[in-house]
Amino acid sequence: MDLMNFEPIRTHPQLLLDRARSEPNIVALRHWRDGVVHAITWRTYRDRVREIALGLVEHGVRHGDRVAVMSSARPEWAFAALAVQSVGGVVVGVYPTNSPAEIEQILAHSEAVAFMGETTTELNKVAEIAARAPKLRLVVGMDTAPRRYLRQPPGQRGRSCARFEVEVAHDGEMLVRAPLLFREYLRNPEETDAVLQDGWFRTGDLIKRSAHGEIRLIGRKKDLIITSGGKTINPQPIETRLKESSLISEAIVVGDARKCLTVLLEPSAQAKALTTAALSERLRAELGRVNTDLARATAEGLPRAASAPRGRTRRADRERQGQAERGSEFIRHVDR
Repeated sequence: MDLMNFEPIRTHPQLLLDRARSEPNIVALRHWRDGVVHAITWRTYRDRVREIALGLVEHGVRHGDRVAVMSSARPEWAFAALAVQSVGGVVVGVYPTNSPAEIEQILAHSEAVAFMGETTTELNKVAEIAARAPKLRLVVGMDTAPRRYLRQPPGQRGRSCARFEVEVAHDGEMLVRAPLLFREYLRNPEETDAVLQDGWFRTGDLIKRSAHGEIRLIGRKKDLIITSGGKTINPQPIETRLKESSLISEAIVVGDARKCLTVLLEPSAQAKALTTAALSERLRAELGRVNTDLARATAEGLPRAASAPRGRTRRADRERQGQAERGSEFIRHVDR
């Protein structure tokens, strides 16, 4: 098969209709709501997508229009995305953590005509900048009941499929070549040229590939930290190991252009029940455990990415530090 000249014969909305027709009562999705797992069948999935699509058409969304969707991982995100595709629109993803200024830039640059948001907070963000998004004419709110998917966290394993070619760059970045990759970044040829090279898409994901072809996601290239001594460190394994502790709700490692790493910790609800002295002692023990584990892994030859563009890495480091400083209470150096 010629992967680069492959033409799909069915779209995602068409595949959804096929599945709903052939297996209407089979479970398509499961999600949490009010502490209970709920199931959504292919028939219900189709009906929800159809309902949203008809609503978009009724409010003037047409083929080629861009629709921004801002939501956490929940079934309604998938419903909205397929509904936009069903009417021939283009989905513009917006992160719930984006600031009003970032949302304004996305809406203006994409010329989105509609915005679909999850919570009142998100809708309020859009209300602040709606007047400066000249194409925006429709804002829709989703049901705000808190929900989440049953899914694997970063670190998940998988295999590449027959229609996708996967290579690993010298620095550990995953490169992908496939028939259904995006064509370009909208009105951004420089960024397009940076990520699409010789038919390969530079994903920004750092991976490890086993001898059997399994691929394990280990982090993002832009999150790499380069210390003042020139060491390149992926912070995600450190953060993941720290968050294995029942005392730690969040952990963010910073340290670009510094002699050592610093981790900012947010204690869990269980940890906050301890006295300050007891919590400090327990957290020091957790940091010691992680340092020991990392030292052992390094001695055993744990691979690290060799390089990263310093400008992007330092920007990511500043973003990570700012995020951590908004909610963390304990700071401790992790010597490396």
